[in-house]
Amino acid sequence: MAIGFNDCFDTETGEIIAHSSVQGQFLKRIYDSNRIKLDKDIEAALEDFKYQRKKDFEKSKGKSWRYPIGTTIALGDANRRYFLSAYGWMGNDLKIQSNADYIWLSLNNLWEQVRLKGHGTQVAIPIFGSTLARTNLPRETLLKLIITSFIIASKEQFIANKLTLVIFYKDIDFVNLYDLEDFLNAAVF
Repeated sequence: MAIGFNDCFDTETGEIIAHSSVQGQFLKRIYDSNRIKLDKDIEAALEDFKYQRKKDFEKSKGKSWRYPIGTTIALGDANRRYFLSAYGWMGNDLKIQSNADYIWLSLNNLWEQVRLKGHGTQVAIPIFGSTLARTNLPRETLLKLIITSFIIASKEQFIANKLTLVIFYKDIDFVNLYDLEDFLNAAVF
């Protein structure tokens, strides 16, 4: 499962991370709301990226170490992997900012990590960059971006035998599934 994060890998729900977000649900369901355990696992996985991080002394809430957009880590074990990818910049006002370039970079790094640590079986991904990421891109466009990046990365080297797009039930009204089906049928790049 792929999960979008901000560049600080914040985990505190409430004011910083919405309880209803994919991140909030990940903390609740997979980590049984144990944020300390999740933070320890994230810190251990980010060890390889320490030389790239920068301290933001002006960020007063949440974590203050910033990692480059696109930083992607894997948590879990051989039976179940979770890929956390930084696709947005967390402002000091606690609003995430992202754009198509950030999403694209994040997806490319995500597929590389899935290729290396995902065992080639399947990967599920929600719509990266909708609503709280403030990309201002329609959900259908974001889905097509995810699909396109997966196809291009798969042509370079095998990633997984199945990609599952997870669409939140409230988002289904924003996606024309017939247009998406046509896009998938024509997606021979």
